[in-house]
Amino acid sequence: MDQHHEAQFREFVEARWQTLLRTAILLTGDQGRAEDLVQQTLVIVHRKWRTIGPGNATAYARAVLANESASWWRRRRYAEVSLSTPAGESAAQVHADPAAPDCRASQAGPPRRSLRSHSTPRP
Repeated sequence: MDQHHEAQFREFVEARWQTLLRTAILLTGDQGRAEDLVQQTLVIVHRKWRTIGPGNATAYARAVLANESASWWRRRRYAEVSLSTPAGESAAQVHADPAAPDCRASQAGPPRRSLRSHSTPRP
């Protein structure tokens, strides 16, 4: 990036850092995570600076901020899986019990298909 674009980007960061940080805090609920999110956002905005320019930078940064936050929540949701078992039971006992809610779906087999013909009109 040339010096002119670099100076524009620096001005953008100085002018919008606090606004982006407040938005990130609302999205994440955590000051430290919000600062990381703003930094990730600014890295992405910096890469695209020549394309977006200073006129569209704020809107683009907000969109990136929201998308990065959603991606983080998605990754976090799938990463946090409880592997604990009820007190006094082993994992084998819990998973061998057919009445256990976690096992019912896996032991039921594939869903049954309707025996109706495809040509039969549906009500």
